[in-house]
Amino acid sequence: MYSSLLDDEPEDGASAFRFAVLADRISSELDSEAISELRTRIQNTEDTQAQAERQLASTQEQLDGASDGSIFGTLRSFVGELSFGFGWWTLYLTVFLSWWKGQTVGKPMMGVRVVRLDGEPITWWVAFERVGGYAAGFATGLLGFAQIFWDANRQGIHDRIVGTVVIVDGADKVADWESAL
Repeated sequence: MYSSLLDDEPEDGASAFRFAVLADRISSELDSEAISELRTRIQNTEDTQAQAERQLASTQEQLDGASDGSIFGTLRSFVGELSFGFGWWTLYLTVFLSWWKGQTVGKPMMGVRVVRLDGEPITWWVAFERVGGYAAGFATGLLGFAQIFWDANRQGIHDRIVGTVVIVDGADKVADWESAL
């Protein structure tokens, strides 16, 4: 209604006076509504900022607690680094053993190779499972690795799990591997 009245041009003095009063009234009402809306938005923004600052402080306390020098902080840090290293180690061994047909960087220098018990080259899945067998070797208190000293085929637990063996590269193939167990 106000906008239609404002669209009409005043024709006489009384209408011009009413027009001016109406324009003042509308602008003051609009100003107060706009200011009220801006105050509400400012308050919402300040509340959001305060909440974000509380979350930041909480996260900072957690980070400080993780490296506070306590036994739990040290243990948590050690486990995190160990997990990260084991992940890269798993990737390294899986990729090299499968792509280089049972050899990593150091195995050609030693003249050895990892093969399946049937003499076939190791696949990427077998290489991945073999790396998982290393975890079993550690879980047994390293006895899974020491097993090579008394096992007939010199297999560690990681080799026995997936059916692989480390051989001298170029050595003769055993025809009946099941009897060798």
